[in-house]
Amino acid sequence: MLSRCAIFSIKAQRLVIATWIVLSCAGILGAINLDKHLTTSLEVPGTPSAQASQHLADRFFENTEGTFTILYKYKQATPDQIAGFKSSLAKAAAVIPGSQVIQEKAFAGTLYANIGTSFDLNEASQYTDDLRAALLANGLQGALVTGPPAIKSDVVPILASDLQRGQLIAIVLATGLLTATLGFSWAVLIPCSLVLQRSQPHLESFTYWRRNF
Repeated sequence: MLSRCAIFSIKAQRLVIATWIVLSCAGILGAINLDKHLTTSLEVPGTPSAQASQHLADRFFENTEGTFTILYKYKQATPDQIAGFKSSLAKAAAVIPGSQVIQEKAFAGTLYANIGTSFDLNEASQYTDDLRAALLANGLQGALVTGPPAIKSDVVPILASDLQRGQLIAIVLATGLLTATLGFSWAVLIPCSLVLQRSQPHLESFTYWRRNF
């Protein structure tokens, strides 16, 4: 089978090269802006956690995957100062359209709050940097922002950087192997172009699935 394929490839070099080019272009075009058409979720359908999230959404109007959690540590503070912290946090939360502070409590030198939004995970994560900047601008230096949207915003760039390094190594190894096997030809670079196609959406899905198990 392999020998027949090799003989055919040698006899029809132009057809084989054209096929690789078409497949590469189709893959690249199909990957452009793919993130916008995918839904990334931390929930596993049918599990108790998914049922609990649905119950919160139906009964208490809480969107778990679109909720930010804020932790602000302070030293000694009077009730008026704590009220000022809460007011500053509410002002910072206003940077996210339609958001509201759904839970808020100060105890043991820590102000804890949940900021609920109507956005899904992908949309909410885009407001992470704006929320952090707003907290800083309202005097809450050192406030920590976490929750599903913030985790996605922080982790994805790191994974994308690691993925690019892996792609570069794959390109070098594949080019060297093909050159050693077939000899130098511009045709050996065509399969390597497939490595350049964006695979970040699939990596995101795998990463968030792994974080839940």
